[in-house]
Amino acid sequence: MEARPKLATKTRVARFARCTVAVTWGVCQLFVAGCSSLSPNPVADNVVSARQMSMRGLDALHRGRWDEAETDFAAAVQACPVDERAHQHYAETLWHRGARAEALEHMRTAIKLSGQDPNLLVRIGQMHLALDELGPASQYAEAALQRNRQLPDAWALRGDVASRSRAWDEALASYHRALNLHENMPAVQRAVAEIYLTQGNA
Repeated sequence: MEARPKLATKTRVARFARCTVAVTWGVCQLFVAGCSSLSPNPVADNVVSARQMSMRGLDALHRGRWDEAETDFAAAVQACPVDERAHQHYAETLWHRGARAEALEHMRTAIKLSGQDPNLLVRIGQMHLALDELGPASQYAEAALQRNRQLPDAWALRGDVASRSRAWDEALASYHRALNLHENMPAVQRAVAEIYLTQGNA
C-alpha cells in the first residue's frame, strides 16, 4: 500500500523536471530568436540594455558621432550577441573607422543571424567591391539576387562588378535592370552614362 505515494511522488518529480526543462528551453529559444523575451530575468535585462544601447548608437550616427556610435553598438553586441541589427550597425561604424576585416566579420554574423537578408548581402558585397575584391562582391550580388530578383541595389552591385571588370554589355544590362525597378538611382545613371561615353570614344 505504500508504493502508491512513492510512485505519485516520483511522477510529480518527473513532471516538474520536464516542466523545468521546457521553461529553460523556451527562454533559450526566445534568446536565440532575437532576444525578444521581456520576462523578469537576466536575459530580459540584457535585451533591454542592448536595445537602449542600440538606440543611443543610432542617435549618435544621426548626429555624425561615429566614435560614440561604435562604443554603443559594441556594448549592444556584447549584451545581446544574437541581434543581427546590432552587428550590422557595429559593422558600419567599424568600416567607417577603417577596421575593414572586423567590419566584414560582424557583417557576416549579421547575415547569418538574419537568415541571409538580401539587403545585407548587397552591403557586404559593396564592402568587398570597395576593397577591389571582385570575386566575393560578385558572389554576394548573385546570392542577393537569388533571394530577391526585384532588389535594385543587387542589380546595381552586379553592374558595378561587371563595370569594374570592363564587361560593358553585362554592366549595362544589370544597370538597366536596376533602373527599371527603381528609376531614381543617380549613381547608376552616372555609371550608365560613363559606359556609353567610354564606348563612344572606343
